[in-house]
Amino acid sequence: MPKKKRKTRRVQYEPHLVVAKILNNDFLRTLVYVVFTAKIPIPAGEIAREVSRILNRSYHHAYVSTYLRRLEKWGIVRPYKDPNNGKLLWWRADTKTADMLAEEIGRQEMKKILQVIE
Repeated sequence: MPKKKRKTRRVQYEPHLVVAKILNNDFLRTLVYVVFTAKIPIPAGEIAREVSRILNRSYHHAYVSTYLRRLEKWGIVRPYKDPNNGKLLWWRADTKTADMLAEEIGRQEMKKILQVIE
């Protein structure tokens, strides 16, 4: 008897809804900020340390990795394999959603700078 093909769920995520969801959650917003401001692709452990430092709360790399996978599904980040040691590194995805989010994070950063100057 042949095996049944497993049905995969295909969901289209609306970019503006994803951006709104991320911007309304401190943890997700900080996670995206850390990945987007990194100069090179970085591992989940380093992201977890930086997010923990920013939010003054301890986050385990496995917890952060779970949310990075969710952000990958939404088209915000993209994983890469490190050619030297095989670790998974994370970097910004080249999608419309990621571009919208980067633009909005830039606007928020500019507002913060202007508030400090005034």
